[in-house]
This record gives sequence, C-alpha cells and structure tokens, in this order.
Amino acid sequence: MTITNKKLIEFVVLAKKNTYASVARFNEAKQGATRLNSKDLAFQDGDFKYWDTYVGNSGFSGSEVVWYQEIPVWSMNYIGRMLTGVFGGEISEFLMHALAKVNLEMPYRGPVFYQDGKFTYVNSVTGDFDWFSGKELIYYEGIPIYELVYHGGEVKK
Repeated sequence: MTITNKKLIEFVVLAKKNTYASVARFNEAKQGATRLNSKDLAFQDGDFKYWDTYVGNSGFSGSEVVWYQEIPVWSMNYIGRMLTGVFGGEISEFLMHALAKVNLEMPYRGPVFYQDGKFTYVNSVTGDFDWFSGKELIYYEGIPIYELVYHGGEVKK
C-alpha cells in the first residue's frame, strides 16, 4: 500500500496535536532519551510512527521524523531560541497553545497568525509539504521574544 500526501499530512497534524502541542498528552508522549540529554516525544497510529527529538531549552534544536510501515517518509528540522529570559514558562505555554492550532493547510508548526492577550505568534513558510522552509516568531506587545527556523520535506529511499 502506498500513502497519499493527504494521509501523510493528516497523520502529521494528528501527531503534532498529540505530542508537544498537547498540554494534556505532553507527558504521555515522552519517551526515553535517544540521545544524550534529549527530550523525545512519540506518537503512533496504525502504520504511521512519529518521533520528535530535541535538545536544549531556551536555545534548542530538534528533528521530527515520520515513518510509514517502518520506512522514513517525511522529516523536519528546527532550531529556536528565546530572545529574552523575562517570560520563562509563559512563552512555552503560549507556544503550546499556538502549535495546537496546527491544521491541514499549515501542517508544519502552528497557524499563520495566533494571538492571545499580549502575545502574538506569526508563522511564515515557503514551498509545499514535500520541500519547505519557514520561520515562526512570538512577540510580546509587538517586541520579538522568541524565534525558530525550520525546514523539511519528503524523505526518499
């Protein structure tokens, strides 16, 4: 059986909503570290498996990989950092809420725009699901306080 892009995108959105972006399921998704001092989040649905591994905290780097029937089919790498230490956990909590808005039209990170109180999330991407790059920013009262760049796409044998 081959997979369609639609099925793959649907799975990626489901996996993201059930790992980092899910406050309720975040701890449930945690796995044993696959690398020294890494944090690992996993999700599986049928023949699909998703694994997000990242290192660091206020400056961090990571990789998400999707396998279909044990074969890697899609991957995304990212690196991000806090631009200020003032907000601490508030930024992480806001980011979880923004990333929970991931959808079929923007399956990479969060939506194009999300605002809650004085925090604003902005995400821009070029390319399509098979080959893309993007950047997300969080602002507090219009001042940038967090940034992340990402890129990824289809993985082939």
